[in-house]
Amino acid sequence: FPVTIWVDSHARRFANERKIRIVEIKPKKYMKSPERYFERNRKIADVCDIMIAFDRKDLHSGTGMTIREAKKRGKEVKIIQ
Repeated sequence: FPVTIWVDSHARRFANERKIRIVEIKPKKYMKSPERYFERNRKIADVCDIMIAFDRKDLHSGTGMTIREAKKRGKEVKIIQ
């Protein structure tokens, strides 16, 4: 089963238990793919204070793009191997 779902569900539970605000940014359904995902990734990079990402060694992935966008904006990025 996808690692992303596992990580997301545990992160959500962790935040909820500690009363940490969660911001979920979903791609806009009316936009064409893949641009809707690119826009979503840029918004994630805009709103994060610190990005924590799980490295899949694929810098062409959505995660890789979001990491690059966050770094362009001067955000701190923590990559978990």
